[in-house]
Amino acid sequence: MESTSPAFQIYPNPANDMLYIKSASGITGEFKIVLSNVIGQTLSMKETGSQNGFLEASFNVSDLPAGIYFLTVSSHNTKEVLKVEKY
Repeated sequence: MESTSPAFQIYPNPANDMLYIKSASGITGEFKIVLSNVIGQTLSMKETGSQNGFLEASFNVSDLPAGIYFLTVSSHNTKEVLKVEKY
């Protein structure tokens, strides 16, 4: 199963060890990706830029307890929040 938005795809979802995020084509610019828990605490953050119109990043979630988390992907003109499950 995967979580999708018009611009981003997260897989696998639910995750156990690694969580990957990939953009649709045509994405440009610099992005901040924040992994947070349900009460809004930031657990991990990455800043990255798109390459050749794509954004790809990964997070190691193996040390996190099972539960619901959120990935927030933002740039200067967009912000998307995607639900992630850890088992």
